[in-house]
Amino acid sequence: MELQEIVKRSQSEQCDYPDIFTDDCGLDLTGYDGQYKAMPSWGHRKMNTLRRITLEITTFRGVSCNAIHFYGKLIVQGVEMMRDPNAKDYDIHKASEWKKENPLSAYQYWLKLTRPVTQAELDADKNARYPADVRFEWAEVGDLTERWNSTDEMIDFATQVVKARFKGKWAFYVKKVWKTGLERIRI
Repeated sequence: MELQEIVKRSQSEQCDYPDIFTDDCGLDLTGYDGQYKAMPSWGHRKMNTLRRITLEITTFRGVSCNAIHFYGKLIVQGVEMMRDPNAKDYDIHKASEWKKENPLSAYQYWLKLTRPVTQAELDADKNARYPADVRFEWAEVGDLTERWNSTDEMIDFATQVVKARFKGKWAFYVKKVWKTGLERIRI
């Protein structure tokens, strides 16, 4: 899969992130008139020496009747913006505007994972017995959806995203919210 297709299918809803994340991205930032400096949010503990990417998988299966899909997002460890204790007073509104313009200054980056809708799914909607079974009423083949049919399919795609968009030393984990603990994926 091409990088642009991977980027298109792994976007943030709120921020415009770069196509490629290096393991030191965000660390070069100095915020609002030099009053903030980016610091690593990782490496403070022996278990956390690498910057972390976590695929968080959620579902309504078992909670909501007719729920069949899984949803996933990559939560990427960002940077910690530390305020200089000797800095003079600042305008909090200007500082928040600066943070909006610099999305890599966040403590975490969130990338929503999507996949294309297939013809088979649209055909299944046409043959649905009940209105509640219609899942893609307004979709066309190729439209992107957050609904995944299996966790394996999502993990495979997330691994492609990590390999294509994240350069350097990263740790990749999978968190299924209905289970405890994290599963590390070697990339």
